[in-house]
Amino acid sequence: MGTRAQVLHDRITTACISIGKESQHTWIANTEIRGIRAVPRYVQQEICAPLPATHEGPNPALLSLNSQRVQDDRAPYVEKTFNLMLRHDCPLSRTLARRDYSRVLISGEFYFYCRPGRLAWPSRSLYNPRVSKLRKLGWPAAAAFALAGATAFTTWDGALRAARPDSGTTRRLEAAIFEGGYGINWHQKIAAQYTRAHEDDGIVVDLWGEPRLAEKVKPRILRGDPPGIVLESRLPFWLMISTGKLLPFDDELAKPAYGSDRPWRELFIPGTLDAYTSDGSVYAIPTSFGAWGCWYDARQFREHGWSVPKTWPEFEALCDQIQAEGIAPLAFQGKYPYYSWFTYVSLLQRCGGLSLINRVNGLEPGVFSEPDALRAARLLQEMAAKYFQKGAMAMTHTESQLQFVNNKAAMIFCGVWLENEQKDTIPPGFELRCFNVPAVEGGKGNPQMFNGLGMEFIFMPAEGQHSDIAADFTRYLVSPLNAPDMGESIGVISPIRGGTPRSAVSPALQSVLDMMDEASINGAPGIFSCRLDTLLLEWHQQVMVPALGALLEGSITPEEFGKRMDDGITRVHANPDIIIPNFTQYDPAAFGEAT
Repeated sequence: MGTRAQVLHDRITTACISIGKESQHTWIANTEIRGIRAVPRYVQQEICAPLPATHEGPNPALLSLNSQRVQDDRAPYVEKTFNLMLRHDCPLSRTLARRDYSRVLISGEFYFYCRPGRLAWPSRSLYNPRVSKLRKLGWPAAAAFALAGATAFTTWDGALRAARPDSGTTRRLEAAIFEGGYGINWHQKIAAQYTRAHEDDGIVVDLWGEPRLAEKVKPRILRGDPPGIVLESRLPFWLMISTGKLLPFDDELAKPAYGSDRPWRELFIPGTLDAYTSDGSVYAIPTSFGAWGCWYDARQFREHGWSVPKTWPEFEALCDQIQAEGIAPLAFQGKYPYYSWFTYVSLLQRCGGLSLINRVNGLEPGVFSEPDALRAARLLQEMAAKYFQKGAMAMTHTESQLQFVNNKAAMIFCGVWLENEQKDTIPPGFELRCFNVPAVEGGKGNPQMFNGLGMEFIFMPAEGQHSDIAADFTRYLVSPLNAPDMGESIGVISPIRGGTPRSAVSPALQSVLDMMDEASINGAPGIFSCRLDTLLLEWHQQVMVPALGALLEGSITPEEFGKRMDDGITRVHANPDIIIPNFTQYDPAAFGEAT
């Protein structure tokens, strides 16, 4: 790795990368981890003022570092921006090109990109099989570096944020919430209610959030002072589970839910707790329910006499009808081929049933080249070639979804978040509804089931303060007591079974509830999901997304697609550092499928 390291302790408890001034003109990078102290063998030649217009560094991947704004020529690290240019074949160029950084510090195989007020973690992670030298530091060091992440850039002032200390008899729980399209106003309201209810106990919930939460929380987890609970999806949680950085919710799940006398665990929609269950312990609680379907404008369908399809041939016939009237059948978020993964997983179940989903979740060698998997890939490719809107592969999710709500395309496959994302662009009179992915003729899967799962997970860091309050507040937040208000306030379907009444949500989400009712098996919706996209982060980015893009563009055949996916899984199995936890298998017979 181009470093020398000395193992001081058996277990890493904190880690940080500090950038400090050695003099007015020089910055020195120093990586320090409790348990490991790694001093770079060399740092790219110290950049002293005044910085030349073009700086040629010893790293062959770096072409130039161009000064774009200078306020103080004697201190180039103050209020100054640079454009980093990388060779096209540099592994980092895909994610880092055209970003602004004021320092490029290089240590062996790791690159550190730093700028005023910002700190960047190593550019490669544990999931990269090429970082073999990292293993020489041992598993604790590898875990710490992987936890730091590959592409997330940490805002230094956020990294320095700390929980407000307890005072007197007051105990403060810090809750950090990702601030996305749903905002955090509802979460803050619930936190205030909980605080008022526990005023006599001296309990206060300090709930905050922001869009770049992962960047704020990551260094605090490494430093050993994380928030008490975190709602964020962009952290390597399986790594944290394996290294004891997260606490399970098992004891809390055995308690009665707020608003019910039944155990909390029993109230969740079956399958929604599976995503982060390891050896029988549940390490994350979903705060919302996600479902994948095909969305349409019911008013447009009525005006044209179109009917919602139940089978794949009916779906193709509908697309032909739409096309004949001069309207694109399908909008697609083509700039992000990942969106097609959920439709593909749905087709895997339609073609091969839950047994095929189990084999995919089990990372079975060659599974993507099985006949049923190839059929799913072929159906996806044919749909793209025949029915995608012209130019769809160049559109972002917002661009394609805008085409859809403006009736330039009649349908779009998307998750339940679609309405919230387009709430400011949906025109008056547009009747947003969804239907399930149609059944495939001769398929082995129960067509009533749908691709659904828990979402917006809450985690409980092991080193956070007041884990007892953290677990109890999570049980209060995700409960029959608060589920109706969550639906009314922010348009979210609760993962609590029957927790969201129809009257609490919009007609669009009512159509999702209809889909759930139609898929009901033994009183709960029959759902399935595939874990690979969140479990294998590097496989996701380097194999799955490019392969899906090539399949949809028609530049590879379904057979070539299957081989690319399978070859990626083979490399996963060959990497001893990748964590592959056990998973909860689906019982096909319990869902009306042949075994």
